[in-house]
Amino acid sequence: MPLTRTNIIRLIRILIILLFVTLITGYAAFRSLDYLRGPEIMITSPTIMMTKPDSTIIVSGQALRISEIKLNGKNISTDENGYWSESLYIFRGPNKITIEARDRFQRQISQTLEIYGIDE
Repeated sequence: MPLTRTNIIRLIRILIILLFVTLITGYAAFRSLDYLRGPEIMITSPTIMMTKPDSTIIVSGQALRISEIKLNGKNISTDENGYWSESLYIFRGPNKITIEARDRFQRQISQTLEIYGIDE
């Protein structure tokens, strides 16, 4: 194929189209990565698993890529960055705390935390 003006213009058009398709595909893949990973829960506190009974503790953390989050079956709210915080009453003995999150594709994740109420 000789390099005539017409052939060069065709080649440039093909390269522009390929570049455009590559950019669109790359952007779509980049935007889809978070949705492919699913929901994520991180508990930041409490870090101590033993505490005095008949007291309250603050359970807090961050949830990413979620549409709904529950603490022991009760809906809780998050801020715009996914941070949440709730206070719970601790009884004597083992206290099981379950955090469940669901994304908009109905994928679910849960984490369980056990805190022991002990007498000092």
